[in-house]
Amino acid sequence: MKILSLALLASAACAIPLLLWFWTFWSPAFATDQEKWSEFGSFIGGVISPLLAFASFLGLLATLQEQRAAALRLKTETDDLNYFNHATESIERAYEALAGANPDGKPVRDRLAWLSCARLLLSAKEVAKQISTSSVGLIALYDGELEYWRSRFYDLLNPRGGLRVGAQATFFGHPVPNDGVQIEERSIRVIFEFADWPQGKPDPIDAVPLYTRIDLDAMKPSMYGVRDFIESKPRFRTPTGAG
Repeated sequence: MKILSLALLASAACAIPLLLWFWTFWSPAFATDQEKWSEFGSFIGGVISPLLAFASFLGLLATLQEQRAAALRLKTETDDLNYFNHATESIERAYEALAGANPDGKPVRDRLAWLSCARLLLSAKEVAKQISTSSVGLIALYDGELEYWRSRFYDLLNPRGGLRVGAQATFFGHPVPNDGVQIEERSIRVIFEFADWPQGKPDPIDAVPLYTRIDLDAMKPSMYGVRDFIESKPRFRTPTGAG
């Protein structure tokens, strides 16, 4: 865009002295005197050539600036992609460290595993902050990755069909260190806070409207079970005594 503007500016700068020359000296018939053409050539060389040279110099500067800006954008995009990959891989490795190979689907009862998991989560958080705000797509992708792994951690810390890990004091060890396992307190905090929905963060599900009577009437017949369930909600019940 800058190069096009410079080209238009150079054309205008060259056209002005030419128009002035023609306005002052041109006659309806072209001169047949070679000396006149020589004078015209000297005029062109003395006035137009410096303008064109200056415009070329400005064009070169503009080209260098655009190349530099493009290189900077490419570097930013590459760095952001590296930050994204590192952050997501760190979260995945954190989950693997905590999940281990337990067949019961519960986190491993190992101090080092909890510490490694927490450190990887903290590393992912710090690296993700380096993603520039211009990489809107990567930020959205990372938010999606966070939601996926947050749900995985939640399921791991809250196994179905059994006691929740957070409700078992003996899982984390005794208050007084002994020969048994004692999970580091700060690693517990990091992991459980990661698994919870961040406080103050808007839930996108809140933007989805509830079913209306019109929606239920337009629902496919095969979804009669869903329709019956929704119609059982208080907002669809007829108030007692209503005529």
